[in-house]
Amino acid sequence: MTGADDWTSGTPALLLHTCADCSARWYVPRSRCPACGSPGVRALEPAGTGTTVAVTCLPGEGGEIRLALVDLDEEVRVLGRTVADVMPGDRVALSFPTTPPQPWFEPVTGEEL
Repeated sequence: MTGADDWTSGTPALLLHTCADCSARWYVPRSRCPACGSPGVRALEPAGTGTTVAVTCLPGEGGEIRLALVDLDEEVRVLGRTVADVMPGDRVALSFPTTPPQPWFEPVTGEEL
């Protein structure tokens, strides 16, 4: 497995993982493929676009925290923060506007489709 950094280590990136043997893809890093058990795991940087599956709001310091569950175009589901106008079914794009970096999903404009 590659030791590439992502947002959890302070790098503004979200990394998926893929199996060289069965082509399965997933988000949480593992040393072996969860589908076939192969050690042939590689990091993959996604395109960063997807479709919102669900949105929820949680109370937080300084206001609500809005979270979105997103099916990335690479067919992997991830969770990240989002802006108030994102709804289920919306196309969204990944960004890292905060320091330290955290994944955010914002609406995709017509030019980004």
